[in-house]
This record gives sequence, C-alpha cells and structure tokens, in this order.
Amino acid sequence: MVEAILTRMRSLLRIVGWVELSVTAFLLFAIVFSVGAQVISRYFFNSPLIWVEEGVVYAFIWSVFLGASVGLKAQRHIRIEWLSHISGPRFAAFLYLLRQVVVIVIVVLVFPFAIKVMNTESRSTTVSLPWDMPRFLFFSLPLATSFVLFAVTSLFFLFAGIRVLPSGGTVDPILTFKDDDNDDAAIRAEAA
Repeated sequence: MVEAILTRMRSLLRIVGWVELSVTAFLLFAIVFSVGAQVISRYFFNSPLIWVEEGVVYAFIWSVFLGASVGLKAQRHIRIEWLSHISGPRFAAFLYLLRQVVVIVIVVLVFPFAIKVMNTESRSTTVSLPWDMPRFLFFSLPLATSFVLFAVTSLFFLFAGIRVLPSGGTVDPILTFKDDDNDDAAIRAEAA
C-alpha cells in the first residue's frame, strides 16, 4: 500500500518536475530572445522596447525558483556530506532524513510570510509591461509556489527515506539527466 502511494507520488512529481524544467527552459529562451530583440530594436531602429527589462527580471525570478525545485527533485543542490562519509550508514540515513525535515520546517515557518507579502504586493501593479498585472505574480507567488513544491518533494523524500534507508537502501532522485552517471563517477573518483 505505502509502496504504491510512493510510486504514484514519484510519478506525479516526475511529471511536475519535467513541467517545471520545460517552463524554466522556455523562460530562459524568452529572456535571451527578449534581450536580443531589445538590442536590435535599440541599436538598429533607435526605438527601445520599454517592457523588456521588467519582463526579463520577472522571467528570471520564475526560472530561478522553478529551477531550484528541479534541483531538489534531481538531488542536485549543494550539500556537505563530510559527516555522512565519516559516519556509518545508519547515521548517514539519519542525516538524510533530518535534511528533509529541515526543508519542511523552514517551508512551514516561512510560507505564511510569503502569503502576507502576496497580499501587500497585490495592491501594486507592474510598471512598464504592456498591461497592468499585480506584482505578486512575479515576486511572492514564485516564492510561495517553490515552497509548496519544495515541501511536497521533501515529504516524498522523507517518506521514501523512512521506507528504504533503515535497510541500507538509497532514495533515487526523482529527476535524472543523461550526465548524472558521469558526474557521480567523477565525484567518486575524486573522493578516492
């Protein structure tokens, strides 16, 4: 029963992760395209696009927070594993579970403030975009969205870890990329 729930949750998080990755890639492409259009418009036609700078900043903010969520799903965030390597596997498993709990606790503590800021930001609108939009869509909403995604992902890793770590197993990342094996091999070779 628990295994079936974890499998479904992993599948759902994998889909969400690929959507996040796709949106992030699109936003980064839009940033490059917009800045390129701005350069051409400004220097060749002497008519700059006034909305590009603000739009690029908003796209960048969304791409950073969605990218951070992708990094969590791929277990690619920076972590110091010195203590895990010098201790036994049981203590390393405890540290893994503790890391997930810390993420969840931080999200739970900070999320209410993001909601408060969202209410404040909803009273102001964008400055130079071609249409007025509430600013919370570009500042506190990306933060709140990523917090929800962090919490759900960390809950999955916590429950999956509780299930497999005591028996010496490991929790695989939700998202993997083609270069993952090469990176892991290089890290193991460096550590040896």
